[in-house]
Amino acid sequence: SVGHPVRIRAMNLLSCGVQSPILYQLLSVWPSIEFLYIGVEIAAPVPAWMPECRLYQLTLMRTPRLPIMSWLLSSSMDTLRIMSFRDAPGRELNPLIEEIGPRLRSLRLMNYSLRAASVLKLCPNLEEFVLQQLSTLFKLNNIALTVEHLNCKNLPSEDQSLDSVIEVVDKLPKLRVVTCDARARDEERFEELERLCAHKGLDLYVDDTPFWVVSRLSPPDELRLMDSTARRPRLCG
Repeated sequence: SVGHPVRIRAMNLLSCGVQSPILYQLLSVWPSIEFLYIGVEIAAPVPAWMPECRLYQLTLMRTPRLPIMSWLLSSSMDTLRIMSFRDAPGRELNPLIEEIGPRLRSLRLMNYSLRAASVLKLCPNLEEFVLQQLSTLFKLNNIALTVEHLNCKNLPSEDQSLDSVIEVVDKLPKLRVVTCDARARDEERFEELERLCAHKGLDLYVDDTPFWVVSRLSPPDELRLMDSTARRPRLCG
């Protein structure tokens, strides 16, 4: 008799053809996937069947179009808690983000822009917001007042101003942890950020870990970190 496939919870898809159906095939074999990293562009038409996987975390290096995203998340609307976008999701995804946004605990974006601000507005209950690069034009806005971990690690090399970070840190009532890139130490207002965090009883971390590193943690380890009540970044992975 044919044995059942090994049950796995995490999958990283790093290479395939744009029109390859491999993602759909893999999800049919392993409907137990909860942590999914898609490192390539996916444009193959979705199959007629619907996925059974109930995702907890979805990381996208390229954002699929709405039909693919809707198919991918069709069984995960109540379970998805962490979303990572390398490219800000287009406006066509607004209906989907409006539905999943209120349940998200962590949103991770590459750049801050007017589009990023509009996406943030649809995620009112975040506990963590991670940003790869601050904008030189726009101040941080629309960040949920529920955020406990603010991570703005890599500042623009041409303008490493901490002004917008300091302003947000001063306003978020539930903030517990702030993470910056090591280059922030060279910014003239870094000492002001340190004093503000100390005054508010916040943990300030300096971290050089690349934003798009593929996690080496197993899903159980990720869950332990995310559920920790210690004064440290709760959502890592």
